[in-house]
Amino acid sequence: MILMNIIPTKIRKIWRLGFVFLLLCVIFPLWWRLRSTRGYKSAAGTYITTGGQSFLKIEPGSWGSLKVQEGFFILWKNDSTPPDLKPGYKDGRLILEQTENFAPPRIVDVFIGIFSSLMILEPSSSIPGDWDLIEAKITITENGPSLFRNKEFWEYITHVKSYDEFRRVLSKALHAVEDTSYDLDPAKIPLRSFLHRMNDPLVAPYFYTRMQNDSSSESLNMIRELSSRHPLDPYITLQRVEQEAIAGNCDAAFQLWKDWEAKNKASSNALLLKNAQKVERLISMIRMEKDHPDVVPYPEIFAPGKLRLEEIRRWLLAYLETDQIQFRKDSLVLVPPCLKPGYSPVPYFWEVQVHTKVLSTLALFDLFQGKREESLHVLTSLYRLGQTLDYGGYFIEKLVGIALRSIVSARLGIFVLNACENEKDFISCRDMLDRLQKTQSQYESISWYENSPQILLCFMTGSGHYWGHNVETIMRSRISDMKFELVRMALAAKYCLLKTGEFPGGDMDFRAFLPEGLPMDAFAKGTPLSFVRTSQDEIRVYSIGPDKNDDKASFEYDPTNGTVSSGDVSITIPREREFPFPREPVHAANAYELLAQFPNGLPGDTFGDERNRPFGILESMKDHPVTIFSFGPDTDEAEFTPYAGGTPGSLGEGFVPVPTPEPPPGASYGRSLQWVMRRSDKNPPPPGYWTPDPPYDPTNGTVSPGDLFLEIPR
Repeated sequence: MILMNIIPTKIRKIWRLGFVFLLLCVIFPLWWRLRSTRGYKSAAGTYITTGGQSFLKIEPGSWGSLKVQEGFFILWKNDSTPPDLKPGYKDGRLILEQTENFAPPRIVDVFIGIFSSLMILEPSSSIPGDWDLIEAKITITENGPSLFRNKEFWEYITHVKSYDEFRRVLSKALHAVEDTSYDLDPAKIPLRSFLHRMNDPLVAPYFYTRMQNDSSSESLNMIRELSSRHPLDPYITLQRVEQEAIAGNCDAAFQLWKDWEAKNKASSNALLLKNAQKVERLISMIRMEKDHPDVVPYPEIFAPGKLRLEEIRRWLLAYLETDQIQFRKDSLVLVPPCLKPGYSPVPYFWEVQVHTKVLSTLALFDLFQGKREESLHVLTSLYRLGQTLDYGGYFIEKLVGIALRSIVSARLGIFVLNACENEKDFISCRDMLDRLQKTQSQYESISWYENSPQILLCFMTGSGHYWGHNVETIMRSRISDMKFELVRMALAAKYCLLKTGEFPGGDMDFRAFLPEGLPMDAFAKGTPLSFVRTSQDEIRVYSIGPDKNDDKASFEYDPTNGTVSSGDVSITIPREREFPFPREPVHAANAYELLAQFPNGLPGDTFGDERNRPFGILESMKDHPVTIFSFGPDTDEAEFTPYAGGTPGSLGEGFVPVPTPEPPPGASYGRSLQWVMRRSDKNPPPPGYWTPDPPYDPTNGTVSPGDLFLEIPR
């Protein structure tokens, strides 16, 4: 009996203790959650986000939870469904989290990655109801188990051709690799009003209409209505300015813009100001279209097969006359076009690069014909085109623009060092370069890519998952800047040589053409570009380059060794011109006479396979003069084997390869002669032997068979 009485008592005590413990396990976390999420409903509302580019509607859930009811957040989806965004609230702070699969642009398309983000916001200290971004982290993890949920992965892996490839692909599915991680730059926090409260039921319909069509009358009417309801709101007013400009109401847009700028130019809201810069460019762009109706948008010019080279050249010269950068309008709108279903960027970036190389080659051909002014204008307009792309707003455009500026800077360097002989030449060249430099200075201070927090590049680019290339892109942009500034510095040095007979000995000797002083070296903070005297007949102007080591221009930076690699970026300035282009057209009866006038050879062919390979020369025949040529965009130098008429039977059809001709006694251009081709028009060459293609014509395709030719009169 005693035992029976004891056991139930102990069991009852254990049960009571267990119940209390269980109750504490439930009540304490619930109490803690309610305590930490107290006031969570204050985060509910409709918000204009990221400086006016998108919106979110957050509503309260149960037990201190929040949910996204509708909206779109430009980091992610490009459709009208609510983003898979998980909002939370803790200790007075709003937390936004998301994890999403994506296809990285590298390796194989089917390799899926994971995009994770965490953003922490706190109530704005300046605008009640807004939220400032105080902490953010984006992590991109490539591959991993998410591959197993991808149909294309299984199609790919079942068609691999070897066990090693099977193992490699499977390994990527089993082992996730963190590829990129970005934190918000501490020096640039907080980002003011990252979420800007706008509890108006018209906000959502307006943004959905904008996402479908940037320029509809419906969206204009909506923003006018919103503006009348909220006349002092800078986000709504900026949207109104943009929509008025798109509708063609330039005067109204300009007046609204001036009022907006006067009230908000001192704002600490970085995202709002960057979007305002886009709107200012948009107004300028639309006004330019009205003032110059014949200057069509640049993407249309470079559409494959649209125009012949001379027509593109005329467009470039007309574009230069506008004296403005011509942006793509869809890169300037506040609601990025990447949000539209099915959006893809204009696919003409490759065409722009090819045509730039072609037209810069023809600009050098102009110098052989004494057309110095035409050559300079084409090169200047091509550089302006590079600036347009560089400052255009989309990541791929920026990369192409950087490449174009580097290509054209090299050609401008040839012009500066070889086509300027008297004071008039130098002043004309300086004026053109100053126009470009003025544009560069105007936009470099608002270069979103370098000056924006890395975490927010996605808000500016409208282009997928290229953030990992941020540092490399900034580096390339700086290198392009330095190449151009070195051209200006080289011009000033050559002018000093013209006026005094001596190279500059100090900074003041550059002042005639660089009154503001030597350009600053982007890789040496607070230090100007440098110069060094290498001999009595040569100096070099240089930047210390991405490695930030001053090598005194002893060896050249080569990006093929790595974006951040050894070497300086430099231009060598000889006392005598390397390519002595005459003022009148060059005349030559044969290759020897041509090279006698250019004893250092000809400028490099940008379409040649071999680096620094000069333009080729076709030897004269009775029926055609000596001809300078480039291999053209199809870059078919690898198919080249020189030939000449020979004795029957030596190569089936009576041809033998042409040996490198021997130069005349005392000639200094021996190596250049290896690029002289001879041919027999009486007998066609045997199969496999190179013959000149027909003249290049872009209407046959951007990269189509065809060479670039310049016939030299006898």
